[in-house]
Amino acid sequence: MTVFPDIPACEITATTLDTTPQWDSVATVILVTVLEEQFAITIDPGDFHKLTSYRSIREYLRSRPQNAALGV
Repeated sequence: MTVFPDIPACEITATTLDTTPQWDSVATVILVTVLEEQFAITIDPGDFHKLTSYRSIREYLRSRPQNAALGV
């Protein structure tokens, strides 16, 4: 919601790169920055291509050992 404030909260979980016009390369960098700050992690630029939807981001965060225990 921080990166896409115009999207209603009830629609955030359905957000994808393909269906969100404002989700461009700049938004991806901002999104990664927010995720890194929020979860105190570093995301390898080679993984950016994996972060294409709310669900893929959630799964990516869950796959990280330090976040798996948090139930992200």
